[in-house]
Amino acid sequence: MSAEKGDNAVALVIDENHVRKVASSTLKKAGFRVLALSSAEASSDFFRDNIGALELAVIDADMEKADPYEFVRMIRDVAPGLRVLLLSGDIESTLVNACSAQQPCWTMRKPYRRAQLLGHVMQAINEPLVLRA
Repeated sequence: MSAEKGDNAVALVIDENHVRKVASSTLKKAGFRVLALSSAEASSDFFRDNIGALELAVIDADMEKADPYEFVRMIRDVAPGLRVLLLSGDIESTLVNACSAQQPCWTMRKPYRRAQLLGHVMQAINEPLVLRA
């Protein structure tokens, strides 16, 4: 599974099969190329192999067996410029643990509707990065 630069590729890392399928379908209908993964463990090589080709990683921060802080750190290590959208039922805790001023990420509270997902994806891709010291 790989992406080509400029093809609106979004990595989707969600462990719940039904939720992953609905999110993938929503983004595909909006014209995105979706590369869906079911676990954090399966994604390290994927992000390394697709450095520079992805526009965004959409990650379920509440996945079992995955620490969102460590997962985002791994992504930053292998794909430093990749934008990250974290989906979580506990946004405040996720922000404190996984995002930083030097490497910002976007968040969205779960549960969400399809239109909300698409809106947050578009915002994360299009919003200018403002890095703070």
